[in-house]
Amino acid sequence: MDPLSLLVGAGIAVSGFLAGRFGTRRRAGERPEQVEPLCTCGHGLAYHDRESQDCHGLVKTAVKFDKVYGAVGYEMRPCTCRRYVGPMPLETFYAPEITD
Repeated sequence: MDPLSLLVGAGIAVSGFLAGRFGTRRRAGERPEQVEPLCTCGHGLAYHDRESQDCHGLVKTAVKFDKVYGAVGYEMRPCTCRRYVGPMPLETFYAPEITD
């Protein structure tokens, strides 16, 4: 190998190391943002009935419109979601304590 390609390779390796070392990264005490599991309607699992899966939440619906600005009046109406399709929480299990 010629010395020029070795120097170029070393320069690329050093620049990659420095970019990883001093680039943006998460601080040690910082926690990532908590993500809440939501259905496609925007409501959580608590808004959906366990048996029928109907949503009991309210959604903001446009009821008045203007030619220039579009929707100008809103009303809270029941959500039309019929089934929760978001991520399901992990099941909780109860195991009795083992005693001898």
